[in-house]
Amino acid sequence: MIQVIIKQSKAKLIQNRHPWIFSGAIHKIPPVEAGSIARVEIQSGDFVGFAFVNPKSDIVLRMLSYHPEFKVKGFVKNRLLAAAKEKALLVPKATSNAFRLVNAEADGLPGLIIDIYNDTAVLQISTVGINLHLEEIIKTLDEDLKLNQIYEKSTAPSRVKEGLPKQSLCWHKGENPQVSILEHGIQYTVNVVEGQKTGFFLDQREMRFLVQSLASEQSVLNCFAYTGGFSLNASTGGAKKIVSVDSSAPACKAIKEHFDLNNLNTTNHEIRCEDVLEFLKNSNELFSLIILDPPPYVKRSKDLSKGARLYSEINKLALKKLAPGGILVSFSCSPFMPESELQKAIFHAAQESKRHLRIIHKHLYAKDHGVSIFHPEGSYIKGFVLKEGCLQYV
Repeated sequence: MIQVIIKQSKAKLIQNRHPWIFSGAIHKIPPVEAGSIARVEIQSGDFVGFAFVNPKSDIVLRMLSYHPEFKVKGFVKNRLLAAAKEKALLVPKATSNAFRLVNAEADGLPGLIIDIYNDTAVLQISTVGINLHLEEIIKTLDEDLKLNQIYEKSTAPSRVKEGLPKQSLCWHKGENPQVSILEHGIQYTVNVVEGQKTGFFLDQREMRFLVQSLASEQSVLNCFAYTGGFSLNASTGGAKKIVSVDSSAPACKAIKEHFDLNNLNTTNHEIRCEDVLEFLKNSNELFSLIILDPPPYVKRSKDLSKGARLYSEINKLALKKLAPGGILVSFSCSPFMPESELQKAIFHAAQESKRHLRIIHKHLYAKDHGVSIFHPEGSYIKGFVLKEGCLQYV
């Protein structure tokens, strides 16, 4: 097997089991085809593990195993089946028939995301190593897991750095993009082809349910509402009024369709198809529960300072619409925005708005979206539930 040697000076970092090994840590690497599996050792001769190797990428090695008896043959299938068994326990069908089967490094398959929507699997592939196992993945999903449809939606920017085509959009089985799912008793229609990400934000499952528990008799503003997940849960939870705001016409159409699909009251629900920032600047209404789930403002590490200001600004606008004693649920899905920076951005917004906020909850991971303790970069979404306090200052 191909052998890659790591610099002795990088030994501690590597032995801490971070799954990514960058080019600067490589001491010696032979000529090798991208996507091959290599045995990894340190200059001292100490064994590290086995990894996908790609000398063209900044991340030269993506670790697969630290066990000396790692068996290459069939490991992808074995890990898919193990993940399926585990996720069935973590997300029982009574909760939802939509879940994340594979969450890349956290499930031992770097560069692979697989979301299951009822009878449909949606794949996202971002590394050459995983791409070389595509046939095995499709076969396992088809023959072992009995999925009726398999769609590949690989569009990650990192594909180019890996030497893969910019995107891969194709059906491997089936061709119906509209898939029905059930989550906490609420029905959704997911368009796996045209929808954002793999079609739906499965990572917000627990937070949608939390909003349901907070919504009774509340006036709710759902910003960046997408297809209405938070609005549907607010309605189910007994909200007295709901305003859903999104700039996308197809998303606004989907919100109405979802309310109709679930036979929910629409007389107290208003859909505003407009820019959220403009709505917040121009609306005179106050709301007792505001959900703020904006797009990623920090897509690169060098954008952190600018992105933090944007998060602070939009939270400040939201706080102007928050009724006294109200609740703000504020998220960031930016991978390069640490939780501490989001908290700091909300702090500045509260300070400038002269609003006394208490953190009463933090973002709840969806159980099928676990993050490896050795790979904190896998934690991209974070959020806070904040309640305005009753303290008065004189």
